[in-house]
Amino acid sequence: MFRKLSEYPFLTTVIGWNILFFLLGYLIPDWIDLFALHYPAATRSLTGTVLVDIFRLFSYTFVHSGWHHFFTNMLWLLFFGIALHSRLSSWKMMALYFGSGMIGGAFFLAAAAIWGATAPVSLYGASSAVLGICTGIIMFRPRRWSDYYPFFKKVPVTLIAWGVIILFALCSSDPYSLLAHVGGIAGGFAICFIMRNS
Repeated sequence: MFRKLSEYPFLTTVIGWNILFFLLGYLIPDWIDLFALHYPAATRSLTGTVLVDIFRLFSYTFVHSGWHHFFTNMLWLLFFGIALHSRLSSWKMMALYFGSGMIGGAFFLAAAAIWGATAPVSLYGASSAVLGICTGIIMFRPRRWSDYYPFFKKVPVTLIAWGVIILFALCSSDPYSLLAHVGGIAGGFAICFIMRNS
């Protein structure tokens, strides 16, 4: 499998950037908070401008709150991303991944605003984006699953994807993160629907 990773430039690039950001988080104080998505958005923004806060809808997918959070997201991204690449180009994978992540971030901000978060809350990690990739597995049903993971030959890839979606929903640490996950799932299905019908 690892000999073939060079065939997937999107996956290797995104995972590489996640590794870089994760390592920098240990070397530079406040690195994670600089790129995380915050509500209220202006309280910790670099300059207090809308541009920075829009950027954070993208950048929060690269910073994680710990080893377990980072490792889990990268494992599922690699696991599902390789299989989905048999059906989608790198450009479509990028649109699905970052589109789902940004919609998840928007859901997080909307939930915090609607429910009136009494203290600043923050969103970290690629979970919403990874859930978008899971929806791609469900919508596009790649057939080359057993080429990479022969020990799952008799297990439908869609069943595993649904399991991960349910697991992520149950493991949310707070209602705002849960809504971010829901946003990633909803955004992923919407983006995949557009891709299938375009």
